[in-house]
Amino acid sequence: MLILAALLLAWGPMGHRLVAQLAWDGLTPRARTEVTRLLDGESLADAAVWADRIRQDRRDTSPLHYVNIPAGAPAYDADLSCRQDRCVIGAVEKYRRILADSAASPADRREALRFLIHFVGDLHQPLHVSDQGDRGGNGLSVTWQGRSENLHTLWDSRLLEAWAPSEGGYLKTLRKNVQRMPAAQRSSVAAGSVVGWAMEGNALAASVAYQARPGEILGSPYLRAAGPVLDLAISRAGLRLARMLNEALDPHREP
Repeated sequence: MLILAALLLAWGPMGHRLVAQLAWDGLTPRARTEVTRLLDGESLADAAVWADRIRQDRRDTSPLHYVNIPAGAPAYDADLSCRQDRCVIGAVEKYRRILADSAASPADRREALRFLIHFVGDLHQPLHVSDQGDRGGNGLSVTWQGRSENLHTLWDSRLLEAWAPSEGGYLKTLRKNVQRMPAAQRSSVAAGSVVGWAMEGNALAASVAYQARPGEILGSPYLRAAGPVLDLAISRAGLRLARMLNEALDPHREP
């Protein structure tokens, strides 16, 4: 079941920038140099929103921003949810392979980097990896701050805007949270598989996001439940993106 491109923007620019900035913090010096070279000086945070900007011109990329796994599913079925790898899970795997291929053209690696930055962010938005027959929450209407919203939009941006009205202040908070983690914990969070990360978000969608009911008026109690999920999702995405970029761009680094 397709999610219309016009309805699906994943985290909005703020969320994607936050993921990219956290990832930049975790890059090795060599990986930073390679990112800067491939992006021709564009920052990782600015590059993070590129994949959404081009969607109207490259409509074939629309299915790559999400994967429709039934919410609360016990396991991932690629034949059901990601045929021919045309989903965010397949896209992350594809573009990290291209980025790591030193024989690929600079243009292909540049595009792969831009897609990878964005799609790792998308992968950590719970409603981009789950579905209840409602196009990832796009078809589920609720009321938020006195206006009708679909649940997907709420998770893409509205909740984040309410939870973190200051992007700079929120970035400082997330950075402190990551820095307080012991090194072993950061490594543990960054470890795992793309499918495992998607299923992690799918479980959060079932236990938190989809606790909203059609037509429900949502307020502070829902935000208090969703806020820690936003913290975790963005922090995890940043650590995992850093790991992927280090592996692709600095493969001979010391572990």
